[in-house]
Amino acid sequence: MDTEYIRLGPQELKYGKKSLLESQFFILNAMKHYNEYRRLRKEEFMLKVALKKSADDVMSSLNHLESLLPKASIKVEKSKHINTSHVKEVHSKQQDKVLALDLEINRIKQKLSALR
Repeated sequence: MDTEYIRLGPQELKYGKKSLLESQFFILNAMKHYNEYRRLRKEEFMLKVALKKSADDVMSSLNHLESLLPKASIKVEKSKHINTSHVKEVHSKQQDKVLALDLEINRIKQKLSALR
């Protein structure tokens, strides 16, 4: 098999160099973002470990404090009544947020279709 050479014009050469530089730019940006992601995940893991350790310390302190306090002889009944109005309010607020997002998405779609 023989090697063949193709001559490139100045516009083709410029386009090729530009494409190569853009590819390198995007690859380097991707690497930068990936390294930042890895750094943040490592930091997150360290913070989670510290949080777990401090939570364990707090729990052991609470258990120690509870053991030092006197025991009550009065039994407290646990109420199993759930406040349904509060649950309904939270549910309606969540639905309002979803509806607001849907409205915003529809507005953006309309603007995009108007631009086309």
